[in-house]
Amino acid sequence: MPIKAVINIEVGEEVVLYLLVSNPLVGRLARINELRLRLNYGVARNEFGPLGFLLFWVPYRNSPENALTIFDLYVNISNPGLMTVLTELAYQTHWHVFLLDDKDRQQNFWEFTNTFRLAATLQDITDFCKGVPLVDFDGAKEKFIAETTLEALHAMTSHSELNAEGKSVFDASNMVASPPEFPHPLKSARCAGLIRESLAQHAGGVSSVFDHERDKTATLAADLSSKTLIYLDVCHWINLRHVWLQSPKALPVYEKIVDRLNFLAQEQTVLCPLSTAVFDELMKQTDPLSRAATANLMEIFSRGICVRNLREAFCEQWKLYSSGQAKSGTKISGSVTKVGYWLSEKVLKNVFWSPETASAWEMVAVDLRWSLTVDDYQRLVTLGEIVNEEEPPFLTKWRALPAEQRLKKKSFPDLVRSCRKDIFDSYSTELIASTGTNPANLVIDGMGYGQVPCCEILAGMCAAQVHKGGRVRENDVYDFIHAGAGIPSCRAYFCDGPMDHLLRKKPLEIDIHFDTTIRSRPEDLLAYLDSIH
Repeated sequence: MPIKAVINIEVGEEVVLYLLVSNPLVGRLARINELRLRLNYGVARNEFGPLGFLLFWVPYRNSPENALTIFDLYVNISNPGLMTVLTELAYQTHWHVFLLDDKDRQQNFWEFTNTFRLAATLQDITDFCKGVPLVDFDGAKEKFIAETTLEALHAMTSHSELNAEGKSVFDASNMVASPPEFPHPLKSARCAGLIRESLAQHAGGVSSVFDHERDKTATLAADLSSKTLIYLDVCHWINLRHVWLQSPKALPVYEKIVDRLNFLAQEQTVLCPLSTAVFDELMKQTDPLSRAATANLMEIFSRGICVRNLREAFCEQWKLYSSGQAKSGTKISGSVTKVGYWLSEKVLKNVFWSPETASAWEMVAVDLRWSLTVDDYQRLVTLGEIVNEEEPPFLTKWRALPAEQRLKKKSFPDLVRSCRKDIFDSYSTELIASTGTNPANLVIDGMGYGQVPCCEILAGMCAAQVHKGGRVRENDVYDFIHAGAGIPSCRAYFCDGPMDHLLRKKPLEIDIHFDTTIRSRPEDLLAYLDSIH
């Protein structure tokens, strides 16, 4: 069976093959270090409809025309999900095969250069089955299996491994070419398959794009409600990356953190949402392999979940507050979305819009956004497809506050009100467009603490930093945005030491107001992960 998995963190998710063997043959296969894998195929048809089949087989070393073992996989061209997975496999430069026993324990592992010509095979099967009515694929498969043995299929599909030129059909000349250093992720076999799946799903559909997106968002929110969301600041992501890349800089405590975090991610009990601030800082790496490894590491622990950018989160939280739906200190589930929403509509349209997709384009665009990965996004950044978002205009003003404070001291409450006003002034156009009024004065003077969380956290952090006589440095600006993004939506927030102190001590005490675990030490992160069951 083909399965999605991550073997190499620099490559990311790929399709691997699991061989499930439940008889004594597993021991014999497990002892073969240099396995030879072959692939034949065929097509069939009965009263239930057409089907294709793939035969993976292993020849005897001393009798290569005979099969030591045969594995069959049946192809339904009307199943876009299966066709997408097989198409991805067809265009991978290498295949990875895991041998599992009847208790799903790995017994061996092999890697093959992809010379199997699976793309041409899938095209042949598609051409045969296209236009032939399919009544019941499972019925067609069951009847075909009942009437035909694997040995007979092998004999039926076997042919000489030599072509007309006397070369093996598995010769290196059939090897799938390596992709360019910066392949365009939206032109991959996976994305082409996603388009097919989306078009098939929405063909003749009656639901609106609003309903489709709302249903996806509701499903995501329900899924996240059973998970613990942990926001990791950049310093922790960097140390996780050192472990994954086996860097000399890897610290023993982070090796334990990676093991525990990986276990909880596989159990689907923990997610580590990203933010544009985290992504922008980590994507400054110049080495493409390290950058891809970082993106894939993020994907493993976040599964593409991210918090909204500051502008969107602020407007969303204001709407909740002004409509009476937000209570002070409660978690804001609507602040979480998918990384594909960082991408502009223009980029998607340039690649995917066509007469074929036109009728269902808005639905297709939603499905694409939902399926894009962190690695897809970082490759688009590398290719220049992404325009960096301008930083909030109030940050320039905030960098000058320490000098102003030295000339004319303000109280902490006055500094908070001033910083709140700066945020509202920056986004007043969006707020007026969505509500018809400018609520700035009401909120600045009378808002209960914590009811527009990202505003309160950013304004409070800046005010506290300035009031204690500190500077507002470039890293501090990022830290304010990290906290404003992560704390309102996550159960735990792990930052660096200075920010931990700023957030938890008076006058802020953010952890109390927002019921969030805030810490900085890796030992505290490990202890928090160990407490999750």
